[in-house]
Amino acid sequence: MDQRVYPSDIAPEGFTPSGERDPDPMGAFAPSSSLTDDDEPSPEPTQQPPWPGEEEPSPVGGTAKEAEPEPAPPRPNVEYVGVGGQRRHMLLCPLKIEGKMLRHVTIAPPALWDVQDFLAGRIRSNFEMASRMTGIDGVALGALKWPDADIVLQIVTDMLPEFIRDAIERAAGT
Repeated sequence: MDQRVYPSDIAPEGFTPSGERDPDPMGAFAPSSSLTDDDEPSPEPTQQPPWPGEEEPSPVGGTAKEAEPEPAPPRPNVEYVGVGGQRRHMLLCPLKIEGKMLRHVTIAPPALWDVQDFLAGRIRSNFEMASRMTGIDGVALGALKWPDADIVLQIVTDMLPEFIRDAIERAAGT
């Protein structure tokens, strides 16, 4: 079962990464396909191809190209002092990654900018969030065997702010 959750899965209806809401989420002002007085179907409007350099509209709204989120502002190099709030999981199946032994995974609570990056779409899944919270590359996290992978992802989920956890549960349908 894929446990990745994307910001679009948990965003409220009509939410866009820029924070603006869709002014017409119900489509109330969309053109109607009502019948004419003669009960004849109205002709379908013809769509003109886009001008050179313009993007073609996608069938679900927006444009065919997905807008990339704005890059995060420059951030200072931060070193946290102490281990407050961290959790450590001793791996049941330790592994070597590029010659380095990995016997445990330490999970730190997310920084505020991690939460902001997740909501802005700069972190595209809960798996990337787990990578930030553990300091382990996402590819290396993918090498964890079951049940270690399940335990680490559960700890990560437990450490996320409540509104993100609730949204993840709604997206997963539980």
